[in-house]
Amino acid sequence: MSAQISETPRKPILAAIDLSAHSEAVLRFAAEFARWGETPLLVLHVIHEPASEPGFYRSHDDSRASLPIDLLARRMMEKFMDDMKQRWPVFQSARVIMVEGLPTQRILEVAEQENAAMIVMSSHGRKNLSRFVMGSVAEKVSRHSEVPVTIVKGFWQGWEQMLELSQYPAGNDGGLGNDNVGFQTA
Repeated sequence: MSAQISETPRKPILAAIDLSAHSEAVLRFAAEFARWGETPLLVLHVIHEPASEPGFYRSHDDSRASLPIDLLARRMMEKFMDDMKQRWPVFQSARVIMVEGLPTQRILEVAEQENAAMIVMSSHGRKNLSRFVMGSVAEKVSRHSEVPVTIVKGFWQGWEQMLELSQYPAGNDGGLGNDNVGFQTA
Protein backbone atom coordinates (compact mmCIF):
# COMPACT_ATOMS: atom_id res chain seq x y z
CA MET A 1 0.00 0.00 0.00
CA SER A 2 1.53 3.28 -1.07
CA ALA A 3 0.84 6.60 0.54
CA GLN A 4 -0.34 9.35 -1.74
CA ILE A 5 0.91 12.83 -1.14
CA SER A 6 -1.51 15.50 -2.20
CA GLU A 7 -0.14 18.94 -2.81
CA THR A 8 -2.02 21.68 -1.04
CA PRO A 9 -2.89 24.56 -3.36
CA ARG A 10 -0.79 27.62 -2.65
CA LYS A 11 -2.51 30.62 -1.17
CA PRO A 12 -2.61 33.62 -3.53
CA ILE A 13 -1.01 37.01 -3.03
CA LEU A 14 -3.84 39.55 -3.17
CA ALA A 15 -2.91 42.83 -4.89
CA ALA A 16 -5.62 45.37 -4.03
CA ILE A 17 -5.37 48.20 -6.53
CA ASP A 18 -7.33 51.43 -6.79
CA LEU A 19 -6.24 52.43 -10.33
CA SER A 20 -4.30 55.37 -8.91
CA ALA A 21 -0.74 56.23 -9.88
CA HIS A 22 0.47 53.76 -7.22
CA SER A 23 -1.34 50.74 -8.69
CA GLU A 24 1.45 49.72 -11.04
CA ALA A 25 3.94 49.67 -8.17
CA VAL A 26 1.56 47.56 -6.07
CA LEU A 27 0.99 45.11 -8.88
CA ARG A 28 4.66 44.75 -9.73
CA PHE A 29 5.67 44.22 -6.10
CA ALA A 30 2.89 41.66 -5.54
CA ALA A 31 3.80 39.81 -8.75
CA GLU A 32 7.44 39.53 -7.71
CA PHE A 33 6.44 38.31 -4.28
CA ALA A 34 4.07 35.73 -5.81
CA ARG A 35 6.78 34.60 -8.20
CA TRP A 36 9.31 34.12 -5.39
CA GLY A 37 6.83 32.05 -3.40
CA GLU A 38 5.52 30.28 -6.49
CA THR A 39 2.01 31.33 -5.53
CA PRO A 40 -0.86 32.64 -7.67
CA LEU A 41 -1.44 36.36 -8.08
CA LEU A 42 -4.94 37.70 -7.49
CA VAL A 43 -5.66 41.31 -8.52
CA LEU A 44 -8.60 43.03 -6.82
CA HIS A 45 -10.24 46.34 -7.60
CA VAL A 46 -13.09 47.57 -5.42
CA ILE A 47 -15.46 49.74 -7.41
CA HIS A 48 -16.13 52.71 -5.17
CA GLU A 49 -16.38 56.38 -5.98
CA PRO A 50 -14.85 58.15 -3.00
CA ALA A 51 -16.32 61.37 -1.68
CA SER A 52 -12.88 62.91 -1.97
CA GLU A 53 -12.74 62.23 -5.72
CA PRO A 54 -16.22 62.51 -7.22
CA GLY A 55 -16.22 61.62 -10.90
CA PHE A 56 -13.02 59.54 -10.60
CA TYR A 57 -14.14 56.92 -13.13
CA ARG A 58 -15.86 59.41 -15.44
CA SER A 59 -12.73 61.58 -15.65
CA HIS A 60 -10.89 58.65 -17.22
CA ASP A 61 -13.56 57.86 -19.82
CA ASP A 62 -12.91 59.04 -23.38
CA SER A 63 -16.49 58.59 -24.55
CA ARG A 64 -19.18 61.18 -23.97
CA ALA A 65 -21.76 58.54 -23.06
CA SER A 66 -23.30 58.52 -19.61
CA LEU A 67 -22.34 55.02 -18.54
CA PRO A 68 -22.79 53.36 -15.13
CA ILE A 69 -19.81 53.63 -12.81
CA ASP A 70 -19.30 49.85 -12.70
CA LEU A 71 -18.94 49.71 -16.48
CA LEU A 72 -16.50 52.63 -16.49
CA ALA A 73 -14.48 50.95 -13.72
CA ARG A 74 -14.39 47.66 -15.64
CA ARG A 75 -13.15 49.49 -18.76
CA MET A 76 -10.41 51.22 -16.75
CA MET A 77 -9.37 47.95 -15.11
CA GLU A 78 -9.28 46.08 -18.44
CA LYS A 79 -7.17 48.84 -19.99
CA PHE A 80 -4.81 48.88 -17.00
CA MET A 81 -4.38 45.09 -16.96
CA ASP A 82 -3.95 44.91 -20.76
CA ASP A 83 -1.16 47.46 -20.46
CA MET A 84 0.49 45.50 -17.63
CA LYS A 85 0.24 42.22 -19.56
CA GLN A 86 1.80 43.78 -22.65
CA ARG A 87 4.73 45.18 -20.71
CA TRP A 88 5.32 42.22 -18.35
CA PRO A 89 4.31 38.69 -19.36
CA VAL A 90 4.21 37.59 -15.71
CA PHE A 91 0.78 39.24 -15.45
CA GLN A 92 -0.75 36.90 -18.06
CA SER A 93 -1.57 34.36 -15.34
CA ALA A 94 -2.99 36.87 -12.84
CA ARG A 95 -6.63 36.40 -11.92
CA VAL A 96 -8.66 39.62 -11.71
CA ILE A 97 -11.63 40.20 -9.43
CA MET A 98 -13.79 43.32 -9.33
CA VAL A 99 -16.34 43.92 -6.60
CA GLU A 100 -18.43 46.90 -5.52
CA GLY A 101 -18.59 48.34 -2.03
CA LEU A 102 -16.53 49.98 0.66
CA PRO A 103 -12.86 49.25 -0.02
CA THR A 104 -11.75 48.24 3.49
CA GLN A 105 -14.62 45.83 4.01
CA ARG A 106 -14.46 44.31 0.54
CA ILE A 107 -10.65 43.84 0.56
CA LEU A 108 -10.88 41.98 3.87
CA GLU A 109 -13.81 39.87 2.63
CA VAL A 110 -12.06 38.87 -0.60
CA ALA A 111 -8.83 38.09 1.27
CA GLU A 112 -10.78 35.73 3.53
CA GLN A 113 -12.88 34.18 0.74
CA GLU A 114 -9.83 33.55 -1.44
CA ASN A 115 -7.69 32.39 1.51
CA ALA A 116 -5.00 34.94 0.61
CA ALA A 117 -1.51 34.55 2.05
CA MET A 118 -0.88 38.29 1.98
CA ILE A 119 -2.46 41.57 0.91
CA VAL A 120 -0.40 44.12 -1.04
CA MET A 121 -1.86 47.61 -1.48
CA SER A 122 -0.92 51.28 -1.69
CA SER A 123 -1.28 54.21 0.62
CA HIS A 124 -2.04 57.67 -0.69
CA GLY A 125 -0.03 59.31 2.03
CA ARG A 126 -2.76 61.68 3.20
CA LYS A 127 -1.77 63.59 6.29
CA ASN A 128 -3.31 65.47 9.15
CA LEU A 129 -6.96 66.52 8.83
CA SER A 130 -7.89 64.62 5.65
CA ARG A 131 -6.52 61.38 7.12
CA PHE A 132 -8.31 62.03 10.41
CA VAL A 133 -11.63 62.78 8.71
CA MET A 134 -11.53 60.13 5.97
CA GLY A 135 -9.30 57.54 7.58
CA SER A 136 -6.88 55.41 5.64
CA VAL A 137 -8.06 52.31 3.82
CA ALA A 138 -4.55 50.86 4.06
CA GLU A 139 -4.40 51.54 7.78
CA LYS A 140 -7.81 49.97 8.40
CA VAL A 141 -6.99 46.91 6.30
CA SER A 142 -3.67 46.39 8.07
CA ARG A 143 -5.34 46.80 11.47
CA HIS A 144 -8.14 44.28 10.79
CA SER A 145 -6.51 41.78 8.43
CA GLU A 146 -5.90 38.20 9.50
CA VAL A 147 -2.96 37.98 7.06
CA PRO A 148 0.14 40.15 6.58
CA VAL A 149 -0.38 43.43 4.72
CA THR A 150 2.35 45.10 2.68
CA ILE A 151 1.82 48.76 1.88
CA VAL A 152 3.58 50.03 -1.23
CA LYS A 153 4.33 53.72 -1.11
CA GLY A 154 5.20 55.09 -4.52
CA PHE A 155 8.75 55.00 -5.77
CA TRP A 156 11.97 54.53 -3.87
CA GLN A 157 15.45 54.44 -5.34
CA GLY A 158 17.29 51.23 -4.58
CA TRP A 159 14.49 48.81 -3.79
CA GLU A 160 15.78 46.31 -6.33
CA GLN A 161 19.11 46.02 -4.51
CA MET A 162 17.37 45.50 -1.21
CA LEU A 163 15.21 42.75 -2.65
CA GLU A 164 17.95 41.45 -4.96
CA LEU A 165 15.72 41.82 -8.01
CA SER A 166 18.66 42.73 -10.21
CA GLN A 167 19.18 39.01 -10.80
CA TYR A 168 15.80 38.89 -12.59
CA PRO A 169 16.12 41.21 -15.61
CA ALA A 170 12.95 41.75 -17.62
CA GLY A 171 12.66 39.48 -20.63
CA ASN A 172 14.62 36.51 -19.29
CA ASP A 173 11.90 34.91 -17.21
CA GLY A 174 8.93 37.24 -17.42
CA GLY A 175 10.24 39.13 -14.39
CA LEU A 176 9.60 42.74 -13.74
CA GLY A 177 13.09 44.10 -14.08
CA ASN A 178 14.54 46.50 -11.58
CA ASP A 179 12.50 49.66 -11.86
CA ASN A 180 12.03 51.68 -8.71
CA VAL A 181 9.17 50.70 -6.44
CA GLY A 182 9.04 51.29 -2.70
CA PHE A 183 7.25 49.34 -0.02
CA GLN A 184 6.47 49.16 3.65
CA THR A 185 5.25 46.10 5.54
CA ALA A 186 2.49 46.80 8.03
